[in-house]
Amino acid sequence: MERRSREVLAVPPRPKKKSKAKVILTLVSILLLVALLAGVAVSYLYDYFSVRSTIVGFFITQDDQYRGRMAQLDQRETELTQREADLNEKAAEQEKTDKKQQREQERLDTSKAELDARDEDITSRQAAFDTGVAEFDKIVQTTAAMDPKNAAAMLESVLPVEDAAKILSAMQPKKAAAILDEMTTAGAKAMTEKLISLSQ
Repeated sequence: MERRSREVLAVPPRPKKKSKAKVILTLVSILLLVALLAGVAVSYLYDYFSVRSTIVGFFITQDDQYRGRMAQLDQRETELTQREADLNEKAAEQEKTDKKQQREQERLDTSKAELDARDEDITSRQAAFDTGVAEFDKIVQTTAAMDPKNAAAMLESVLPVEDAAKILSAMQPKKAAAILDEMTTAGAKAMTEKLISLSQ
């Protein structure tokens, strides 16, 4: 009896659970089978409705268009490469021209600086000449205003013959003649010879 009571009291054994791996394996098998059947059906329909030639034709057309487009792109790349080479060549020529112009500009700047220096020299010489002429005119006027006897003595004794002759040649002839008349014979002779050489 004791055995029975144990059996009665015993808990019935639990049913075994299927493992998850078996369930997943079963599902994958079913999906593969469905995919295989679908592939066979699509293949059959594909051939049956002549879709195959349309799709293949489409891809061939696409391939031809792709090749044509690639040929166009290759040609465009060649054109761009040539254009880049032309631009580089023009840039090199422009650089040479720029360098040549720069050298020419430097030469012109140097020439201009030389001309400016000459111009300044000429201007300063002209100013000195003008000052000398003004001083010479003043000496001539002062000498002409003097008494002929005093002027003759000064020209004969103070100045060299050439300078005295220049002063006399710048005077009015009557004044110069009056001063020459008051000079010594030797002084008048030297002065007259110098006046003749200055007039030639």
